[in-house]
Amino acid sequence: MKLKMKTVLAALIIFIAACDSDDDKVVVNADNVSAKIMVISDVHYFDPSLLVNDGTAFQAYLASDRKLLANSDAITESAIASIKLQKPDLLLIPGDLTKDGETVCHQSLKTKLDDLRNSGIKVLVINGNHDINNPDAVSYDGDNTTPVETVTPEDFKTIWNEYGYSTAIARDENSLSYVSEPIDGLRILALDVCKYEPQETSGVLKDNTLAWALEQIAEAKAENKAIFGMMHHGLIEHYQGQAQFFSEYLIDNYATASASLQNAGLEIMFTGHYHANDIVSQTIGDTKLYDIETGSTVTWPCPYRSLSINGKTISITTNYVTDVDGVSDFQNYAEEYIGTGLNSLATYMFMSEPFELPQESAQYLAPYFADGFMAHYAGDENPSSEDLLNIENVSQQNTTIGYALGSLWTDLAPADNEVTITLK
Repeated sequence: MKLKMKTVLAALIIFIAACDSDDDKVVVNADNVSAKIMVISDVHYFDPSLLVNDGTAFQAYLASDRKLLANSDAITESAIASIKLQKPDLLLIPGDLTKDGETVCHQSLKTKLDDLRNSGIKVLVINGNHDINNPDAVSYDGDNTTPVETVTPEDFKTIWNEYGYSTAIARDENSLSYVSEPIDGLRILALDVCKYEPQETSGVLKDNTLAWALEQIAEAKAENKAIFGMMHHGLIEHYQGQAQFFSEYLIDNYATASASLQNAGLEIMFTGHYHANDIVSQTIGDTKLYDIETGSTVTWPCPYRSLSINGKTISITTNYVTDVDGVSDFQNYAEEYIGTGLNSLATYMFMSEPFELPQESAQYLAPYFADGFMAHYAGDENPSSEDLLNIENVSQQNTTIGYALGSLWTDLAPADNEVTITLK
């Protein structure tokens, strides 16, 4: 009996040692990544301390904007609480973390996100056009605004050090771009495409940063690692004519940069900036690149995304902020808010360059475009017969403006809110 027991123990030890050998270890690579990722974008966090006293100054800002800034603190709290309950492996935030780059807003948002990190959820961020060297960083006190401290590129890296930079496996010396591997077998290529010297709304993927990015994609492919991109501005047009009418929401060199990244093997890019929940794809030969744009948490319908990754299959669903302290029936409130705001903004847009229409014409067109923008923000646009008639009527009066309205209502493939993507 003792001999048999020794024999069994010896065999067990050999078996365990064999299972622990390098040859038999399961290696996580691009083919067998399994993870849950969530994405929120354009948080535009506005720290309550910056509203010293409500008054004409803050109300004038709200009247010229589409964002629910007065509720941003409560909205952010609600989104973070929901994400914490869903326990993703990773949360991505592709820019516009703050209202206008205020240091206190960066610091306060980081403190809130620390709660997610402390619960075991990894978080990666990249900067948006609002976040650095922003001259609009102010506090509001009645009729007056007062400049407040904003962050520099170096400040951004310091504040958000634990949100990508300290764990980066590669960093671009010419920008705030970096590569991280937060999940075994999956790398995130976070690209800084913003202009902040001086600060501008538009963006560009600089030549030297693009060259660096192509090297990172090649390295990931050589090591059989999956690699997804994240940047603030759009990489592909989300509707026909976007580059013509709203070029500042795409990087300047979107056509050449997207082709270069796609030819290198990139298949997924997470973006934000436009505040629309929209997905588009671009095909070159037998390759496909997806631009997965996530809407803003402070702009109706206040969405955020959840992705389930299983090997080469990605299932995407959309969640919405619904419960916000101090606001009953928040979704209805947010929809009414943006509807009113977009009507005023569209009127101003048509009275300005390049349209320069008389006020009467601008006011006539504004409601149609407010509806079109809202449909695009929500994603999966599906115009009714009345909407199609409105597009036709506008086109008869102005072909170019009618084309723009029709483009907003046209949903380019694939679906925007619930879709499954199979990667090559």
